[in-house]
Amino acid sequence: MDKTIIIIGAGMAGLAAGCYARMNGFRTIIYEMGNRTGGLCTSWKMGNYTVNGSLHWLVGSGEGIGLHQIWQELGALEGKEIINHDIFYQYETHDGRRVSLYTDVNKLEDYLLEIAPYDHEVIRELTAAIRTMIKYDLPTDKPEELMGIVDGIKMFFTKFPLMRNILKWGNISIKEFANRFSEPLIKETLLNYWHPEMSMLAVVFTLAWMHKRTAGYPVGGSSAFIENIEKQYLALGGKIHYNSKVKTVLTIEDWVYGIELENGEKHVGDYVISAADGYSTIYKMLDKHLIPTDLKEKYNKLKLFPPVVMVSLGIDYDFYHIAHSANGLNFPLEYPFKVDDKHEVRRLTCQIYNYDKTLAPTGKTLVTTLIDSDFDYWKGLYADKELYNAAKDTIVSAVIHNLEHRFPMIRRKVEAYNVATPITYHNYTGNHRGSYEGWLPTPASFRLQVPKVLPKLHGFYMIGQWVEIGGGLPSAALSGKNVVQLICDAEKQTFQSYPAKMLYKLAKLADE
Repeated sequence: MDKTIIIIGAGMAGLAAGCYARMNGFRTIIYEMGNRTGGLCTSWKMGNYTVNGSLHWLVGSGEGIGLHQIWQELGALEGKEIINHDIFYQYETHDGRRVSLYTDVNKLEDYLLEIAPYDHEVIRELTAAIRTMIKYDLPTDKPEELMGIVDGIKMFFTKFPLMRNILKWGNISIKEFANRFSEPLIKETLLNYWHPEMSMLAVVFTLAWMHKRTAGYPVGGSSAFIENIEKQYLALGGKIHYNSKVKTVLTIEDWVYGIELENGEKHVGDYVISAADGYSTIYKMLDKHLIPTDLKEKYNKLKLFPPVVMVSLGIDYDFYHIAHSANGLNFPLEYPFKVDDKHEVRRLTCQIYNYDKTLAPTGKTLVTTLIDSDFDYWKGLYADKELYNAAKDTIVSAVIHNLEHRFPMIRRKVEAYNVATPITYHNYTGNHRGSYEGWLPTPASFRLQVPKVLPKLHGFYMIGQWVEIGGGLPSAALSGKNVVQLICDAEKQTFQSYPAKMLYKLAKLADE
C-alpha cells in the first residue's frame, strides 16, 4: 500500500516536494491556505499589466550546473524563452555618471580597471574568484544528511578551490569588500547593490552563474513559471486543496500522523512536510516541547531579509533607450521621502521590464521598485485602513515624482499602479514579519544549518526558505527534492527522478 505524504503550502518548495514524492510512488496531498499555487513566486493583474512578484533571474536556467536538471525534472522551463542579461546591475550618480556591472567576467574586469586602475589588485581578486566559481558546480545530487565520509573526501579532492573560495568570500560582507576600493564610484555601486550586510559569496556566485548563461530570466515572470511546475505536479497525479489553512500538526507521542485545518477537519498521513512559514510552523502548528533550543535561538537571533514595500507602475512608454539588466537601475532621488518612520529613501532601484513584452501592452512597460521598510510601522497603520491606504498613496506619488525627474514626462504616462506592503506579504503567504526571502545570508550565518527535521518528532520535515539560508527559488526546489530523498531513505527504497519530457512521452505512448 502506498504511503501518504501531506504537504503544507503550495509554493515552490511544496510543489517540488510533491513532484518528487509522486515520482517515488507516494500519495501526496498539498493543503494551501490561499486560492492558488506559487506562494511568493506569484504575479497579479494591474489593469492591462501583469506585475511580476518575485522572479528576476533563475539559477539553473541554462545547462552547465546541477540545478538545471531539477528544473527539467519539474517541467519548469517547458516552452520558456530565457533572456540572459549582459548587465547585472546599473548605478547612476547625481552628476550623470553610470557604472554597469557586466555579467561577462572579462568585460567586467576590463571595465572596472578602466574606471579604477589603482584598484587593480582588489578588482582582479574579485574576477579571479568569479572565474573559479565558473569552473565548478555545487553538489545537488543528494542532501548533506545522506553524505558520508567518502562523499566528503571526494568533494575535498575534486572541488578544493571551490570550497576554499566559498569559505573566503562567505566570510566577507559586501560592505567590507566595498570599503577596500579607493574609487568611491565602485564602492557606492557595491554598497547600493542590495543589502551591505550580505555575504560577498552571493555576488560572486551570481556573477559566475550569469557569465555561464545559466541564471537568466524566464519570460512571463513568476506565475507563468510556477504554472509549469503545478502542471507537472498534477500530471503526476498529485492533489491540491485550496483555501485550506493548517492549524495544527497532529502527533501521538513522538510521531506525526496528520494535520488539522482551521475549519476543524483532520487529515491523516504517514508523513507531513511543512513548506509553510517557518515561524508559524514551529510556534503555532507544533507543540512547544518539540522545538529544540538551538532552533529557537536561530529564530530569535538570525537576521531576516528586511520587509519591503513594492511599488508597481504601468507606464505608457517603451523605455527603448534603457539597457535591460538583471537587478535593475539604481539612481539618486532629487526628492527624498520617508517610507515609514525609520527609513528615508534617497535612492531607488527600478526594474524596467522593457525586455518582457508579456507583462504590458505593446509599446508600454511594467516598472517596479522594492523599498526596505519596517513591519511594525505597517502593522500599526493596518488597523486603520484609511491611514494605511493614504500612506501607500503617498509613497506612490513620491516614486512617480522622482521617476519623472529621471524620465521627464513620465507622470502623465502612468496608467496603473499598485503597492504591496510588508502586511501584504504577511497576509498572502504568512511570512514572518513580512520577510520575502527568509534569513539574510551574512558572514555570520551563511554556513549555519537550519534543520529540516526535529529530533523529538518522527515523520515530520520542513522545507523552503526557512531551512535554507538566503532563500530563493532554487534553494526551495532543492530542499523539496532533498526531503523526499530523506523519506525514501527512511523507507529503505531507492530515490528516483526523471525529466518532465519523459513523463509527457510516456503519456503520449499510453494514449496511442
